[in-house]
Amino acid sequence: MVATPVCKHRETNTENKHKFRKVNNMTIGVIGGTGGQGLGIALRFAQVGENVIIGSRTLDKAQAGVDKVKELLGNIPNITAATNPDAAKAADVLVLTVPLAAQKDT
Repeated sequence: MVATPVCKHRETNTENKHKFRKVNNMTIGVIGGTGGQGLGIALRFAQVGENVIIGSRTLDKAQAGVDKVKELLGNIPNITAATNPDAAKAADVLVLTVPLAAQKDT
């Protein structure tokens, strides 16, 4: 007998194995969310209905990222822009997507 992995985050749906349901109402902050990786991650979280904050060094760059996501997904209400520090304060979960060279030694 082979055990089937169970993921409580996924709906049981044989038609679309990549369909997810929200587990709770957490806000995800994507620090460095205007670069290729960050914007892609933010877009995917927003697409499945998660509340997303795109963070950047400037609010204008973050808003440009939000505008790009809304251009692709429509005028969705669950994505907003903030500076990196404000996104970090407001989010429940942070995803850091800045280049290694941009990170400072601590």
